[in-house]
Amino acid sequence: MFHAIEKRQWIPASEAFESGMKTFQKEAGGHLFYGLFQPYVLSCLEDRQFAAAKDALKWTKVFEAKTGSILANGLAELDADFKRRTTR
Repeated sequence: MFHAIEKRQWIPASEAFESGMKTFQKEAGGHLFYGLFQPYVLSCLEDRQFAAAKDALKWTKVFEAKTGSILANGLAELDADFKRRTTR
């Protein structure tokens, strides 16, 4: 996925992201968030791939983040970043 992102090949990047999320969704925690989910969404936002970022954010439901946890805060920050960048 990261190689495709570097080359700005968004279709293969999104396919790799989806595959990774499907594979590891039952183990969704900090590793999945910080290793795959957050980097992908931030890369989408940085390259103005807002539709891809929006699609990716649908996966937030797989994360069971307790209120106030680092993971919950990370999810909230990512959502706020998405909203900030797409409502200009």
